[in-house]
Amino acid sequence: MSICTKLVIQMNAKGGGEPWGMGMPDALKIPWCLDMMFITERLETRGDSVAAMTATFSPSVGRCYSKVEKLPSREEVATKVADMFDDCIRKYFKKNQTLPDRIMMYRDGVGEGQLRDVYEQELVGIKASIALRYNQKNTALPKLTYIVVNKRINTRFFAKGRGDPYMNPPPGTVVDDTVTRPERQV
Repeated sequence: MSICTKLVIQMNAKGGGEPWGMGMPDALKIPWCLDMMFITERLETRGDSVAAMTATFSPSVGRCYSKVEKLPSREEVATKVADMFDDCIRKYFKKNQTLPDRIMMYRDGVGEGQLRDVYEQELVGIKASIALRYNQKNTALPKLTYIVVNKRINTRFFAKGRGDPYMNPPPGTVVDDTVTRPERQV
């Protein structure tokens, strides 16, 4: 691409255009996706951490909104998550003049000891925010998918019948059975 082409693409994006996107089959289209990330390493010596949330505003995943917040060490993470989610859902409504009928959230960086807090605090706050916004607009509640990804897992996979019993599976291997505990599939 030439410099002029790249410049025009940037101008288009800054003007609210959608210069690129992902073409997805209708069965896979999810109107609204959220990705949450918390950086828990303390900033300098102040004891603060950072929370970030990104929300898509179009089925092609070409328009996004992101929110970054500094979390003081004593502040409840669940409260900040609910506030950030509410801000994202208000921005979505402002952009699309409708609320999404399906929401998929991807929560990354959760330690083994934090799973109960995520379920009992963050998810409860998000559901309360959804109920408030959808009741205000007199709209049916959306389907919510909340995906939690653990950090520092010790699960290892080995390929059967490949000579050495401790070989890694070949690239592209999909493990789709008995990886998670059944009680975590809520």
